[in-house]
Amino acid sequence: MRGRIVASGGFTLIEIIATLVLLGILAVMSSSFFSNSVFNSAYVVDNLQSEITLQSCMEILINKAEAATSLDDFLTTAKASPPTGCTVDTDASIFVKYDAAAEAFVKDVSGKTLLKLVIKSTKTSETLTVLLSKAS
Repeated sequence: MRGRIVASGGFTLIEIIATLVLLGILAVMSSSFFSNSVFNSAYVVDNLQSEITLQSCMEILINKAEAATSLDDFLTTAKASPPTGCTVDTDASIFVKYDAAAEAFVKDVSGKTLLKLVIKSTKTSETLTVLLSKAS
């Protein structure tokens, strides 16, 4: 009896299909990972731009405070015309003084020497709080 000679130089169809299925699964997993990375990086950039906007608003407001005659006048002006990209929180921006017994800042309506200024971004919900003082 003569036996058949089988060629053993290539891959079988099942091996090729199994390899393609595994490569397809890996491609789907890696594409979802990379697409999430791209979307998350855009969020980080937007967040950074918002922080830079708040920082520049703070610098503009500090320069206005230095030029103002009093913190009371400055607060009125800042609330009426805030810099572009931010607003001044009218409820949270108050005059404060340090209470050593409570170890905290408390509302001060008489002294008006220390102003707690809260700046809000117009694009996001981020805020920035600054304490300003004016020499009397």
